[in-house]
Amino acid sequence: MSMFFDSATRGPIFGSFLMCICAAVSGVLVFLRKRTLVGETLSHATYPGIVLGGFVCAFFDGLVSPVVLLLCAFLFSLGGYYLLRLIEEKGKVDPDNALCFTLAFSLGLGVLLASQLQAESPLWARRVQSYLYGQAVTLTDTHIYLYGILTAAVVLFVVIRFREIEVAIFDRVFASSVGVKLKGVEAALMFLLSISIVVGIRCVGVILMSGMLIAPSIVARQVSRSLGKMIFFAALVGGVSAALGTGIAFYYSTSLESGAKISLPPGPVIILVASLWSVLAVFFAPSRGLVFRLYRSVTFHLRCQSENLIKSIWKKAGNGVTRLKDVLACHSQQKWLLRLLIWKLSRDGWIIVDGLGGVSLTRDGFAKAEHIVRMHRLWEVYLVNHLGVSAKKVHRSAEEIEHILSPELEKELLSFVGNSTHDPHESPIPGQGGVL
Repeated sequence: MSMFFDSATRGPIFGSFLMCICAAVSGVLVFLRKRTLVGETLSHATYPGIVLGGFVCAFFDGLVSPVVLLLCAFLFSLGGYYLLRLIEEKGKVDPDNALCFTLAFSLGLGVLLASQLQAESPLWARRVQSYLYGQAVTLTDTHIYLYGILTAAVVLFVVIRFREIEVAIFDRVFASSVGVKLKGVEAALMFLLSISIVVGIRCVGVILMSGMLIAPSIVARQVSRSLGKMIFFAALVGGVSAALGTGIAFYYSTSLESGAKISLPPGPVIILVASLWSVLAVFFAPSRGLVFRLYRSVTFHLRCQSENLIKSIWKKAGNGVTRLKDVLACHSQQKWLLRLLIWKLSRDGWIIVDGLGGVSLTRDGFAKAEHIVRMHRLWEVYLVNHLGVSAKKVHRSAEEIEHILSPELEKELLSFVGNSTHDPHESPIPGQGGVL
């Protein structure tokens, strides 16, 4: 906790914290617009502006130098955006090609100017390089105030114009119909993105800035379903990543007994922490994570196979007993899987397996099997009578849909099929007056 109050570490921690919140909020907006590479391009477009600001500061050095550098970076970021728009709209160039050209042109121009600055003012050339790779450890209380103002401006604008931004992102046609000026909103979003980049390049650098824009958005997208919640979670992940990353960098940057120094730059550590959150969210998010999606998929597959087994026993034995060997022979799954399903169905009270190799349905199992067959045959009737599908082609579709038809869909099916008692293959429909 002493890091938050120490004059040497307070600036980097709080400056990075504000930077990550600002970048996360703006990153969500470009992430949802599927324009994530714009952030990468505009961050590189700031580099020649920073170098040009270095020329200015070399002659007029003072307390306003950080403001001059950030202002030049901001103007060149906006210039990169309008250059990008010009190439896309006037030059009829593919967006990906326009992004690559703008990025390469900006970086090449920046390197050219930096080489000239190195010859005229080596001191400011070294200072400018800190913006290329990031140097959060040099942030001071002045940067906290400056970044606080810029971050507050970004957050306040998003809060005030939230509805316009939301409708412009998700439904541009409706936005136009209700009078939302899409070009104005687009320009405002790019304006906010440029501010966020300007705030962030001192902490994580021009090279890594795009990672800070996108990583929190990936986490927020995995755990939220609305724009407001997504912005909140992205800001939370960004702030936590900044605090952890900076704290880890300072904690492990220690001197060894030999006099050597282990130095962890805060910017890359912040990016790594945010990236770790992204990886964890992609795999372990409750609703969208790969692990839980795989679990739900496997669980659903096993449930379908279990219901198919119950249905097979119902067709072969009805209320009686049939040979387990005959039931297993009707399925193409691995024998170990079928044995596992038989054990699970017996444990759950759906079937009874006797010691002589016979198997029968319990009362609940019989009702369950009848319901599955009922859904299967009602769906076949619907496909044939109302969609005109051939009776020879409906079985496979019914095999898939019978496992997911809800009571509400069952009522809708009944309103279509009426009092049909048999399916297209003349098999009786359980519960519709049909008999076994």
